[in-house]
Amino acid sequence: MTSEDLINLCTDTCNSSIATFRGNVLDACADDVYTDTPVNATGYVYGTATLNDIYNVQGMSVMPIALADYYFLNWKLNCMQDEYVLTAIVKQLKLTITLFFSSTPPNYCYELTGNNTTNGTSKNLCGKCDLGAYEAQLEDGRTYDAGLAEEYSSLVSSCGITAAPLTTPTPVFLADPK
Repeated sequence: MTSEDLINLCTDTCNSSIATFRGNVLDACADDVYTDTPVNATGYVYGTATLNDIYNVQGMSVMPIALADYYFLNWKLNCMQDEYVLTAIVKQLKLTITLFFSSTPPNYCYELTGNNTTNGTSKNLCGKCDLGAYEAQLEDGRTYDAGLAEEYSSLVSSCGITAAPLTTPTPVFLADPK
């Protein structure tokens, strides 16, 4: 995505639209469960190791909110903006001081760290782009993983940051196909 694409995508209107869609799915489909038929084929999505299963759940039961959350998580990750933390002052004064700088165009994490590159900037594992991405994934019932939560907690600790405790989201995959 280009900077222009991100500016067009990362609007309050788009965020509100996805949030409304998510709310509508929760209201209309609260008790619904979709079970995908297991794929007994050796076909894979071209260029990946993913079985040719449209939902990639291979016989699992899934709550419909998983689809809405897929879009919401992607919006959050693509539209997350970097924040600058004065780490030297934080360590010296044992304070958390976060300054937000407005820039034109915004400083999207996607552009700074997309495709595992830094586009000329140094990657800050203790910054919003990295810690924020962990948090967003750990808040999502599709992508929550206990190992990832431990990794996040360890990173937060090594950064010397006090973070709010993570809440384990409600699982959206309801059966293990294995």
